[in-house]
Amino acid sequence: FPSFPYNGRISPLGISRIDAGELGTLPAVGMRVMLNPGGTWGDLLVLTYPELGPVMQRRTTDLWFAPGVGIVQRKDGDVTHHLTAVDGIQRPLVFEFAAGTSTYSDPLQILLDGEPVTSNDWSAQVLYHTSPTGWLRVNFDGTGSWRASLTSLAQGEGLHSATLRMTRGDEQVDVPVIVYVQ
Repeated sequence: FPSFPYNGRISPLGISRIDAGELGTLPAVGMRVMLNPGGTWGDLLVLTYPELGPVMQRRTTDLWFAPGVGIVQRKDGDVTHHLTAVDGIQRPLVFEFAAGTSTYSDPLQILLDGEPVTSNDWSAQVLYHTSPTGWLRVNFDGTGSWRASLTSLAQGEGLHSATLRMTRGDEQVDVPVIVYVQ
């Protein structure tokens, strides 16, 4: 099958709270991808073949990415696709606050496969993906479960992320952590 020339562009859509299907609403970074296929096949203009017409139309797709999760929503024209639950991908812990906020209230309970982690047999490690680091505290608290809280609100506007790695014996589970500063 011959190859066809095309051109296109990618445009940023910014950061928004996106319906991520079974993972709920998540802050995500968006981009719009536009492809314009076209060209000739030998001396023939490809666009004149009705059976190739749908393939050769301009394509516009909006993609939304959440840190630690990947693509959480895709929009092709008027059709929107949402993420369905995937075994092994944990629901992210999401902290959201306005820039300049001086305190963040309640810690978030850590869930593995949708269930609270209530055993002190687990250990926790935080792997930061953005700077500054050191903004997340994880501990087994007096309620009998693991919780995560922010130790610093010094992050600039935008998305910041980390992975919370929970380990027990040979078992290891990664939980994405997203901080959205508006």
